Amino acid sequence: MWWKKRKKENISFLIVGLGNPGEKYAKTAHNCGFRIVSHLRNNEKLPYFEKDNTLNSLKSKGEVEGKKIVILLPLTFMNRSGEAARKAFQRFSPEKIIVVHDDSDLPLYTLRISVFRGSAGHKGVQSIINHLKSKEFIRLRVGIRKDDEKAKEIVLKDLSSEKREIEKKAAEELKKLISSEISSSYTVRLK
Repeated sequence: MWWKKRKKENISFLIVGLGNPGEKYAKTAHNCGFRIVSHLRNNEKLPYFEKDNTLNSLKSKGEVEGKKIVILLPLTFMNRSGEAARKAFQRFSPEKIIVVHDDSDLPLYTLRISVFRGSAGHKGVQSIINHLKSKEFIRLRVGIRKDDEKAKEIVLKDLSSEKREIEKKAAEELKKLISSEISSSYTVRLK
């Protein structure tokens, strides 16, 4: 019956790509989380994203490396991403959460996998920590800064095609995260 609570679905991974909704932000550095998880969805031939109004997100469900996953693109602005992440966590009861986002403190072509760490000032990550009341998730942090760039100058500007090219490689690393047991933080250079 419609008034009964929805039964929880058990999945291996909830993967949350961070970004801002709308065409205005589609090519910005801040939206690399959206694009990376979209590359994963495309590469693995998972179902197209569908709008899920109860999660206020775009969602795709499927299997990668034999593990059930849900990919989530919150349709809130970055600093409210935790609202969608909390609702998805409550519905899907994932074993692990991976949050994919830009990191202006990291140099271009650098990925840092962080396990159970703070937000380091990233407002989208802090929103997730606040709403889940936990830091117990994995972060795939994607470096977006060249040596001479200042962080505040790049997050909301369109990325060059050179910078967006690393997102495809980051999607490959994301797939590796799904198939491995992560217990500590590490860094990967993509070039």
